[in-house]
Amino acid sequence: MFLKKTLLHKKTKFQDIKIFDLAELGKSLVIDGISQSCVKEEWIYHEALIHPALILHGKKKNLEILVLGAGEGATLREILKHKNIKQITTVDIDREAVEIFKKFFSEIHQGFFDHPKVKLIFDSAENFLTNNQKKYDIIYSDISDPGYYNLSSKVK
Repeated sequence: MFLKKTLLHKKTKFQDIKIFDLAELGKSLVIDGISQSCVKEEWIYHEALIHPALILHGKKKNLEILVLGAGEGATLREILKHKNIKQITTVDIDREAVEIFKKFFSEIHQGFFDHPKVKLIFDSAENFLTNNQKKYDIIYSDISDPGYYNLSSKVK
């Protein structure tokens, strides 16, 4: 990969964020030294993550979705391609990171952070799951260590 430019290097309270402009892949996100996504190829991961569960729910209306990890907003974008969504509750621990992603990755999130069906909460996934009694039709975990959380008690 040919590095054209480093666009950002910022340490938030929770993570070390780097955004690069790569010649072949466009803007690329690296968190804590681990490549997360790039503009040109992120769709591969996000389409595979999102659509199977939503397709399995068929024509069920008014789905309540929980997304752990807001990231660059691609998960929201893909979920909102489906018309049977009532609400998406998105939980992310790092408000500063989400603001950075909103600024640098508009071509990925396409403004869906501000969609009326999206409720964005800044909290740890663990704290949210521990203190929230609501049940969800689908839970997506798009966080660094999804094996850490027991999600089975939150699925309808």
